[in-house]
Amino acid sequence: MRIAVLSDTVMPTPTPGGHGLGRAVYNLSREMLLRGHEVTLYGAEGSLLPGGRVDIHQDHGPSGEVQLAMRVMRKAAQYDAFVDAGHQHALAQMAAGVLRGLAYFQDTASKPAPCPVYVSYQCRSLYHAPGPVVENGVVPAEFPFYDGPRAGLLWLAYNIDRKRLPDAAWVARQVGLPLAVYGLGTPNGAVMGEDKVRAFQQAAALLFPSVLDAGPQTPLEAMCCGTPVLAYYGTGAQEYVEHGVGGYLCRDRAEMAARVADALALEPARVRASVLDRRLTCARQAEQLEFWLQQAIEGVRW
Repeated sequence: MRIAVLSDTVMPTPTPGGHGLGRAVYNLSREMLLRGHEVTLYGAEGSLLPGGRVDIHQDHGPSGEVQLAMRVMRKAAQYDAFVDAGHQHALAQMAAGVLRGLAYFQDTASKPAPCPVYVSYQCRSLYHAPGPVVENGVVPAEFPFYDGPRAGLLWLAYNIDRKRLPDAAWVARQVGLPLAVYGLGTPNGAVMGEDKVRAFQQAAALLFPSVLDAGPQTPLEAMCCGTPVLAYYGTGAQEYVEHGVGGYLCRDRAEMAARVADALALEPARVRASVLDRRLTCARQAEQLEFWLQQAIEGVRW
């Protein structure tokens, strides 16, 4: 297939710090290339896609994604299938009845539109609209297993209110363990590449008290390294973190603090297996989305 992928117009793909929607779009696009498809990524300035084509868009304003969608529509004849992974889903809104082979990723920041492909069952339940679930994934080779010494807790995210850094800091104080903090908007800033992997490997557990993440990658990356995760219910993390195996799911910060000791007792090998045994990988994600794109090309609508 010749696939056009519409990404975020505010942040480059992959996102600085190597997480978030931009990273998910990058991984998915790369896996589609590996499966033999031609992929053109439409994204913000600084976007990259080794092995594929990149069409850069420099309008970062409120209308940026709409303008980018219009550009894609003008080139529609060049493609067989379209994936709209932008936050506004402008292409899905404007062209759902025009373009064949159109599917898109629905997340909790998005407007509802026809033919959604959700990144978690929790996300789908928010919209009460039909659509397949293609869960997020990780590239296992990028986050190798580690069974060495660990110390302290880790919080790694974009520092906005819904990521609940204060909750993580409170938990660390309650249990008397140091907390390493990384991400955009924190004094340490974003952590990428080998430094990010090292942060996962050195931590005894990852705290993920986010209250609004449709299909977070960070817990998957941590567990792939053998690092247990403590996460809140109510986001896609509740489907990715296997309770009592890959970590623990908690209802509030008090329960998270109470579960830290249990998380530290989990076996790193079983933590990693909780991801790989369920095939929560980018390769599986691309395989499933490939099927739904083909369905859309054949005119199936859901």
